[in-house]
Amino acid sequence: MQDTEEIVVISADGKSIVVRTSDLPANTQKRALASRKKLNKRLTKGEKHNAKRMARIASVYTINYFVRTPQQIVNPSDEDRKINRP
Repeated sequence: MQDTEEIVVISADGKSIVVRTSDLPANTQKRALASRKKLNKRLTKGEKHNAKRMARIASVYTINYFVRTPQQIVNPSDEDRKINRP
């Protein structure tokens, strides 16, 4: 295994959320303002389900290299628990 001091970690996630009309792109905002809900509790004929946008978030960070054996992970001793992790 190559000796290294830091590991680069990348984490990303996406989730569909309802976007406020004021935050939509111009063309989409015009269509959203033109189409209004006809009923409060359910969709009527022609209204589309899942009128949402995808929100994405990502993080990039580095952590220090920390070597452990499988035994230290599965069944750590008291000494293993006292080791200062990075």
